[in-house]
Amino acid sequence: MYSLIANLSLCVCVCLSATTLGSKGLRGSIPSEIALLSNLRHLDFQNNEFSGSLPLDLFSLTALTYLGLGGNALTGMLPSELGNLSSLSSLVLTANNFTDGLDSIFCNQSSFVS
Repeated sequence: MYSLIANLSLCVCVCLSATTLGSKGLRGSIPSEIALLSNLRHLDFQNNEFSGSLPLDLFSLTALTYLGLGGNALTGMLPSELGNLSSLSSLVLTANNFTDGLDSIFCNQSSFVS
């Protein structure tokens, strides 16, 4: 029975297309398992207490159209893999402690030029 429930839970997670977990007091690092949510289009983790650098697995979510990570304590360089999110139309990274800007990542992305 447990195996059936575990498999059903995994199926529900894989099929998930949106999650809004802003202002929930979440802390620690963003888990790399986020990449299991391959159909995710909307991810809102704003105004929590996430810290550390962004997991590279996050950038395998190529269906994302919205990524909200503002208002956390995220640090480090923004990885060039951020440019892999070609479906992204809204990106919120304000109020974190990143060490570089987005210019070098998106300057060659024609989908971000209007």
